Amino acid sequence: MKKKPLYVTHVAACRSRSVAVLCNNEVYEWGYVESGKQFSCVYQLPEGKVSQVEIGLSFNMFLMDNGDVWMSGEIQQNGEIVMDTS
Repeated sequence: MKKKPLYVTHVAACRSRSVAVLCNNEVYEWGYVESGKQFSCVYQLPEGKVSQVEIGLSFNMFLMDNGDVWMSGEIQQNGEIVMDTS
């Protein structure tokens, strides 16, 4: 059986971080953290089609075609972490 080819559907970048979403909802994330250390990771979004990707200094948000929003990373407000999914 022939495998379907994978392709990138969305790309987003912010400062020293980037993400790419593939057609199978795999997310590839890479870049540098504040200390200058390089990182990369891969994770899977739930089923459904990604409509939009937004990226902040330390978080990613994914809008799905059904209206759900998925997030990865952390959000800080006034120097304090208010949401962390790591």
